[in-house]
Amino acid sequence: MRREYRLAAYALAVSALLLAASGAVVVADGSVADSTDESPEPTNDTVTSSGTYTDADTETVDVSVTNTSATTFSVSEAGRTCSGALRVDDPNRTRTDVRVDGVTVTLIEAHGGEAFDEIDRQRFAALVWDEFSTSAGLGESEHVELRVNQYYESVDREEPTDTVGVRASPADGCLPSVAGTVSIDNESVDVRSAQPALDDLDLTVTDTIGVLDDEERTLVERLVENDSQASYTVQQRFDDPSALAATVVEATNDGEVALELTASSSDSPTVVVRIDLETESVVTAYTKLSIEVVDETDTVVVDGNETVTFETNGTASSASGD
Repeated sequence: MRREYRLAAYALAVSALLLAASGAVVVADGSVADSTDESPEPTNDTVTSSGTYTDADTETVDVSVTNTSATTFSVSEAGRTCSGALRVDDPNRTRTDVRVDGVTVTLIEAHGGEAFDEIDRQRFAALVWDEFSTSAGLGESEHVELRVNQYYESVDREEPTDTVGVRASPADGCLPSVAGTVSIDNESVDVRSAQPALDDLDLTVTDTIGVLDDEERTLVERLVENDSQASYTVQQRFDDPSALAATVVEATNDGEVALELTASSSDSPTVVVRIDLETESVVTAYTKLSIEVVDETDTVVVDGNETVTFETNGTASSASGD
């Protein structure tokens, strides 16, 4: 049994290592930054991350990653993305405000701005806004942030492609959120996903621990629907649900409760929302992953979808069921 825990902990370590090596920022709850939201250049600093897997036994996994390029970034605990990952402060990031149809569009460029060698920023913003403003109610915003992620032919980021990833959301919130790609050569925009603000969610709260009164149940419903990170995580995992079940699974003496949100389907994902009842705020929200060993082999399955296979030389390979 302990071997299973070690495999699970190793899976978490490998996942964190691969994510950090690719430039993503990993936090303790397992969330990472969106590819169009945060895509920093590698750094020549050493980034150390640690995580704990607990189930009967406790395994603590420390991960250190050293990148080799000259660009550096800093990580601040105070800033988080909509998905809950630590926000990266890239010194090369450029922010430009342009006006399109009476709306302020702030272009946030994750890399060197190669896309704007071929098209000016005003024209680029106008193209994207013409398509994005009709999706998910985003057109009602007066100020939006448009994150621009240049795609490259390889991880060396030496040859930019014609395609640019874009994600837009209100400057003061996470939803509505619209993501897509822009083809620079033919000036076309493809909307890949559109998630409206979470509204009219029917949340059924089950509290067998007995820590919530009626007012606190109402508070939970309001926070899940209105908090930026919680509502964004729910929309990402459940795709505009009309109803969810919320089960209280933990309560602390200092007024924090943790709830697991699930849909009615048997293969529903689980979103964990931790709420501070005293401050009436969401502490964190993230997707819960389940890890299991398959047939007593050195293979684990993450949420029944992604498999990670460990080889005797200590390397790992992964595959997704998507």
